[in-house]
Amino acid sequence: MKASCQGKQPGFYHLIVDVGFDRRGNRVEKVKAASNSTQCIAITKEDLDNFRNQTLPVLTTDEIRDYQINFVGQQHQDNLRFYVFDVSPITAVAGKQYFEGRIWVDVSDFSVVRTQGTVASKRENKHRAQENILPPVTTWREQIDGRYWFPTQSRATGVLHFSTGDVQIDEVVKLTDYKAVGHP
Repeated sequence: MKASCQGKQPGFYHLIVDVGFDRRGNRVEKVKAASNSTQCIAITKEDLDNFRNQTLPVLTTDEIRDYQINFVGQQHQDNLRFYVFDVSPITAVAGKQYFEGRIWVDVSDFSVVRTQGTVASKRENKHRAQENILPPVTTWREQIDGRYWFPTQSRATGVLHFSTGDVQIDEVVKLTDYKAVGHP
């Protein structure tokens, strides 16, 4: 992620993480490298959690009843056909995150291949000690194993309006090196 603040030098936050699963199926993350030169924004644990959740939005059949889904139409791109839907939460429960934006679904196998939007959440505490503002993110998925679509890149670019001033942000997340669970 790169950040540019009014009157200050741009900075960056770089993180490389190996993600896997333990024998119980729990997600395990191992930080391989991290560096930070941002002077105008602080990267918090909540920010990192939001990056992860915003980059990998999942809308399961159990959650679909919590959303308003509107069919926008069809699109063609790179020899693929998509159904396009706008998605937004019907009501928000404090402490839970919801995807709000647009999804592109492959016509042939009904898999989500692209999402564009943000994570929406209702805060329990209206008196915030610090601001956590997220830019909209576009995530692209590719067929990794010839059958399933996995997220491979996410990008968020925009100006975040904090009470202390505006921050230009360019966030890029790349997901690579997928391997089947239980295989080397």
